Amino acid sequence: MKKSALDQQLFNIYKDVKDSHARCFNFSNDRVITALDKQIESLKEMLENYDDLLPAIRISTESAINSLVSEIEKCREANKGFSVTRKEHEALIADSMARYSTLIDKFTQAGGKGLFDLGFVVSTNTKIHHEKILEKIEDLQKSGADIHIVHDVVNEFENRLGEMYRSRMAVVIPSSQLHLFQESMSDLVEDTVYEPNFCKFKGYFIPPRIGCKVEDNLVEAKRLVEMKFAEDRDPSWVLESALASFGYSRHELSFQGFNLPKHDPLNEGIRSMFENINLYQKRNDHVNGVMPAPYQYTSESKEKLGISDEIRIINIADDVEKYEIELAKTHDVTFEL
Repeated sequence: MKKSALDQQLFNIYKDVKDSHARCFNFSNDRVITALDKQIESLKEMLENYDDLLPAIRISTESAINSLVSEIEKCREANKGFSVTRKEHEALIADSMARYSTLIDKFTQAGGKGLFDLGFVVSTNTKIHHEKILEKIEDLQKSGADIHIVHDVVNEFENRLGEMYRSRMAVVIPSSQLHLFQESMSDLVEDTVYEPNFCKFKGYFIPPRIGCKVEDNLVEAKRLVEMKFAEDRDPSWVLESALASFGYSRHELSFQGFNLPKHDPLNEGIRSMFENINLYQKRNDHVNGVMPAPYQYTSESKEKLGISDEIRIINIADDVEKYEIELAKTHDVTFEL
């Protein structure tokens, strides 16, 4: 599957959820219809209470009421065709989650590379566990998994307890290959039950961007890490920020990102993406467990989208609109940050 075909299908999925959200949570139409209903009730009340109205005014008012009733019925019919119930919207989200997972699986099964919608920050406090993780990642790569280390930070130091060892690494992989990662790391996850300091995983779902070149993602993330470390930033923050750079945001997964009986953290992350489809269109938007990508739209992009905000973080809803604009010009769509 070509990236352009992937983009088109991602766009379709994102747009369906975005449009459904607008139709489900748009209360403006209902408010206008309610205001018109109140106006009719007010006019009817006046006709009943004002006995001294001129006949001509009474006739004109009754005519206006009848006309308004007719127009309101037209509004109701239009709104009925536009509105989506909460139940219908939930059903569409469930369907979109399945469509999304199938799409990513098809892309990787067809040999597609570089689409990383899942990331882990792996922390260890022993050299032996660090080396085990590196070996397991190398084995996964040899078996064909599209897994990559974005950055690996090792800190060896001494304190009053003696020699200490600490490592943190950011790893990315397609969500369709999560089961391979889980199987490979399962013995280390079991270790954390008894010795929590040995190894710790923090999993993140990363909604993939449409219209960007996947081969640039890894290079850009590595550049971002080097730049942030040069600013002497906290290693964990830098690595988590680097993971978010692969898409629109990062959604922290429960249970370290590993499946439990009757519990699927990845599905939670995908659902979070769709439930917050308009996230970051406003500067102060906030959802617990979700952080934005470290990028914002250029002045040129904001002008194209009609955005007046001084700062606008890249987000799914705006990119859907941007993709529509670009798609109208050419089918070979690429975006610049």
